[in-house]
Amino acid sequence: MMKRNLKYLLLVLVSVTLVMTTSQTIAYLQKKSDLGNHLVVATVEPLVSQNNNQIMVKNTGNVAVYLRVHCALYQENSDQSLTLEPGQQMKEFINLEDDWILDGQIYYYKQPVAPGKELRFATISKNLPQEMQLDVYAESIQQNPSKAITEAWGITVDESGELIVH
Repeated sequence: MMKRNLKYLLLVLVSVTLVMTTSQTIAYLQKKSDLGNHLVVATVEPLVSQNNNQIMVKNTGNVAVYLRVHCALYQENSDQSLTLEPGQQMKEFINLEDDWILDGQIYYYKQPVAPGKELRFATISKNLPQEMQLDVYAESIQQNPSKAITEAWGITVDESGELIVH
C-alpha cells in the first residue's frame, strides 16, 4: 500500500512539475521584446541645380557621400545633330570652384559631403555662346566603406578622407 501511495505521489509531483515548466516555457517564448528595428537604409542622391550663373550640386541623401560631376558641352546645329566639345575647352566656359579636381573628363569633389549640404560646382562664364548647351550630371557614392570608392570609381581615399585622383 505504501508503495502504491508513493507511486501516486511521484506521479502527481511529475505532473505538477510538467505543467509548471510547460506554462513557464510557453510564457517565456511568447514574451515580447521592446527592441525595435534600428536599420536605416542609406540613400545617395545628388541633385544638380542652377542659380543664375552658378551650378550647384546637393547631397539629398541621408549619408555622407563623395560626388563627381560629368559635363557635356555641345552645339545644336541646324540639322539637329550634336557636336561635342573637348573637355579642355570646357575651361573657357565654366569657372571651377575650389576643392573640385578634374580627372580626365570627370570632376571630383575632394572631401565627403554631408547629407543636405549644397556645394557650388562652377560658375558659367559669360563667354559661353548662346548656341552652346551645357549638360551637367552628378553621381555620388557613400563615403564608407572607402574601398567602395576605389572599386566603383578607381579613386583612392587618403587617411584624412580626401580623394586622390590618379
